[in-house]
Amino acid sequence: MKKRIGISILILLLICIVLVSIFYIEKKQEEQEEQNVGKIDENTTLPAPDRIIYKNQQNQYIIIEADTSEYAKIYSELYNRTTNPIEGKVYSEDEISQMQERGSFIEFDYNTKSKNFVFFFEEPGVGIIKRFTDSGQVIKTSLRDTEQLITTLNKITKNNAIYEKYDFSKDYNYNSENMLTEIPLGLGFSQEKEGVYQKIIQYDNADFQNTLNTLDFETEQEIPSIDFEKQTAVITISQYEIKNIKQNIGNIKYEFGKLLDKYTVNILGGSKIVNTNCIYYNFVDENGNDIGDLNSYVKTATTGIITNISNDQIEIGLNDEITTHIAKLGNDIKITNFETNETISITDLKIGMPIFVKGETTKKEGEFEAIIANEIEICSMQKVKSEVEKQLLNKEQILSTGIEYSNVDGSGNGYIIVSCNYDKFIYPLKLNVNNKTETVLGSKNQYGYKLNEICDITLDTKINNIDNIKGFVKTIIYLGD
Repeated sequence: MKKRIGISILILLLICIVLVSIFYIEKKQEEQEEQNVGKIDENTTLPAPDRIIYKNQQNQYIIIEADTSEYAKIYSELYNRTTNPIEGKVYSEDEISQMQERGSFIEFDYNTKSKNFVFFFEEPGVGIIKRFTDSGQVIKTSLRDTEQLITTLNKITKNNAIYEKYDFSKDYNYNSENMLTEIPLGLGFSQEKEGVYQKIIQYDNADFQNTLNTLDFETEQEIPSIDFEKQTAVITISQYEIKNIKQNIGNIKYEFGKLLDKYTVNILGGSKIVNTNCIYYNFVDENGNDIGDLNSYVKTATTGIITNISNDQIEIGLNDEITTHIAKLGNDIKITNFETNETISITDLKIGMPIFVKGETTKKEGEFEAIIANEIEICSMQKVKSEVEKQLLNKEQILSTGIEYSNVDGSGNGYIIVSCNYDKFIYPLKLNVNNKTETVLGSKNQYGYKLNEICDITLDTKINNIDNIKGFVKTIIYLGD
């Protein structure tokens, strides 16, 4: 009898051990899932895009810019649909384009990364693709509540006059029959690579016509006019044969072949949905083999404050202590005053000026990203400050495109820097945080100070001086649910 009681107790103990083990395993899995909210991989959350492109079921493309309330709403809708990503099937760039032609989708587009995310609504077995340079990988095989999401998107964009409807025709691509023996001066072309010059015209039809006339541009058939409300002209003068041009929402890719004894001229009339901040240049030999690194030829853009000027380069950052980029200045750089639209010189650049730089990313310069700048726009700090003050004075709330920098110790005390935008320029704001500051993403409290994620910030004191914001941040709510 005692033996049977002992065996029964032993069995009960084993059952208890198994149940406790199962409980802790499930608890650990729940904690892991909670930690993965909004993550694309082990260390990366979904960055706030520079713009959102929506293709509806009527094959119309719509651009949602970052300074609109609709942008924050759409970003919030999609953010947590990236939870628990997988490493799924890899598709080629052409296969992804074919998917996009078949159905509706949203693409998160970035000026500097050119590694977009595509959210598919109607593609079987494909929910989200994370793009790479020439391909993309499925990280979700489906999206939840797609019908509700499409209804929300259509409601936001259908009858809103600010949202122009674009198409994505890729047919406007012409080479001139007349070749050039030299590069014309005074037309605003910038040298992108040795023997490759380019000019992008966004809206100015008069400039476009003058450029064509000066270049003596002729084709066998009459080329159609460009609708600059919906298209952008990219004019390329090249000493290399232009073998192919590919357009995607996130970039344009030029493929060059053999060296010519004269310059050929090409006009590409691209849709406004195409990101002309990211242009790649690739060179191939007569057998089609790459002879240049595609990744080293990407155009980029950045914005910030001039933190230092020395010789032929400027440093760009958030303030005089935090530098994020180095811009190298060439002889043919175009510098414009945003407020007056006047061309200015390098000597007009001053430390502390808000600046927007377009150029070509080459490599890291120490810990900073190096850019060979070919276009610069500056604005006075007074103008940017006054526009940001209109948004923030006497308010306790800040809607920010993300935290740019954080300096918080182990006890939770310190500060963060967030940026507020006026057009393409930023105004950094220093905000104090302490161990009472709440950081929230959905049901997850103390989410932390995550960089470059859209967030709604509430202070404990109204703002009366944006250069010296008193009090502390009460809550940071990341717009991910």
